[in-house]
Amino acid sequence: MILDNIAHRDSYRQMADLTQVLEYMAEQTVQTMPEAPVQLREGEVFVNPAQFTTKPLEECRFELHRNFADVHYILEGSETIIVADIAETTETTPYNKVQDISFATCTKGVVCTLYPGDFLVCFPQDAHRVGIMQNAPAPVKKLIGKIKV
Repeated sequence: MILDNIAHRDSYRQMADLTQVLEYMAEQTVQTMPEAPVQLREGEVFVNPAQFTTKPLEECRFELHRNFADVHYILEGSETIIVADIAETTETTPYNKVQDISFATCTKGVVCTLYPGDFLVCFPQDAHRVGIMQNAPAPVKKLIGKIKV
């Protein structure tokens, strides 16, 4: 897991794919946010736009990925994400190979609240419970980078 702000993206120059995603994200605003996925390297590195309303904790599930790391980048609003070691999770939905996702429950985790400009990298060992509200449901606009690992 990496939690940082886009202003510090130069710290990750040694990680080429992450650098490519962060540079793309740094260029985006709410006004220029893409409406559809953007391929940065076909099938290997891409960015998905997301707009949603945050929800209460109990309505959010842990996601698990095997082949891609996620890079969550907030453009507008704020989102709480809980990150846990996959070894601490109990899978509740079988793995979908096409979508590279399964869902799980877990009672442990690190709570991260992201604001505009913040990013969170979740590697395959990092189960992550996304879309959690802070005090009340609120809209979020974000980009989700996907990096094949």
